[in-house]
Amino acid sequence: MTLVTCLLLMGVGIFVAVVGGEGERPTGIGAALFFGFCSATSGWMLRARQRNLAAERATDVHEVGATLHVRLTRTIVPAALLLAVAVGFFFVSGLPSRTPIRMPLLVAGFGALCAGMLIVARMVTGQTRGSLTIGEQGLRVEQGSDSYFVPWEVVEGIQRSELLGSPIILLSLRSASRVVASLSASSGAGEEASEEARERFQSKLESAKEALGAEVLLDPGLYGTTAPRLARTIARELGKRAAESA
Repeated sequence: MTLVTCLLLMGVGIFVAVVGGEGERPTGIGAALFFGFCSATSGWMLRARQRNLAAERATDVHEVGATLHVRLTRTIVPAALLLAVAVGFFFVSGLPSRTPIRMPLLVAGFGALCAGMLIVARMVTGQTRGSLTIGEQGLRVEQGSDSYFVPWEVVEGIQRSELLGSPIILLSLRSASRVVASLSASSGAGEEASEEARERFQSKLESAKEALGAEVLLDPGLYGTTAPRLARTIARELGKRAAESA
């Protein structure tokens, strides 16, 4: 429904841009740009949901030893597109104008602010680079300048959830201290992390536990996979360890 609404509004914007007067044309172009971006975003989210639904019915898993790399298109491109639309909306609306603040300026400014915050957040949290390796002993997660290891035996539970509309995997731990102890600087070829970095990382895990109910959050889409497939892979490895210890 959201996609259809955005497409209709984009069509109205195009219509106004084509047949409207000189004063209405910039607004029509701006509306077409803005709702065109919204349509593309809604279509992308719909495709992601369909992909996850298809993965629900499948039985495939990732092989042990597989390394899933962060996809740059998943991080920077959406923010860059939003920024481009905001800037385009500003210029086609004839701003700055002789009048004080106008709605197009507010919309463009808000869009630019959101894009900037998204880009900064992705870079600060290290989501512009990294990888997830599925090993026989556990998960190796490289995120930004940090690298840490989650042994299978410390994983107490796994659950699927959503964050801002995106499917995520949550891992609750029996011993978060073992994961904190494994922290190293991924850019330093195994170089041990500083005490300050460990304290920061432990605080991050504790905050995630309070907010989400689990210490480790994995975004499957960030690594180009789906939540059902990644959950099946982790559940398979946890099942193996449970069978071995029984």
